[in-house]
Amino acid sequence: MPTGFFDPVGFTRSGITLDDVKKYREAEVQHGRVAMLASVGYLAGEAVSGPFSINGPANDQLQQVPLPAFIILTLFIAGAELYRATVGWIEPSGGPGSKTLWTLRENYYPGDIGFDPLGLKPKDAKGFATR
Repeated sequence: MPTGFFDPVGFTRSGITLDDVKKYREAEVQHGRVAMLASVGYLAGEAVSGPFSINGPANDQLQQVPLPAFIILTLFIAGAELYRATVGWIEPSGGPGSKTLWTLRENYYPGDIGFDPLGLKPKDAKGFATR
């Protein structure tokens, strides 16, 4: 990295567990992906007339989506989030004092849910280190 080690907020300071660091990375990757998709969708919604005769400013377009389409969209998002949670997170045991609540799987790399249709993901650790 050109700036060297960069952690101005201290997310990886001494005393923070590896699981906490992985949770922070998972949150950063997922929120970044949502933000990138939202910015493209916002611009596309302003430029192109969408299905169901949806038009006008992008801020007003969600209210114009018909209820059946909104339900399908909601179920799709819920399914994607449930799949991500199943791949990355340990199922909580539910007992008092449980250590499995909010714990990522040991072999899970934050953000890697196995979706790579273009084959861009490096195949080995050396490839990850250089990207």
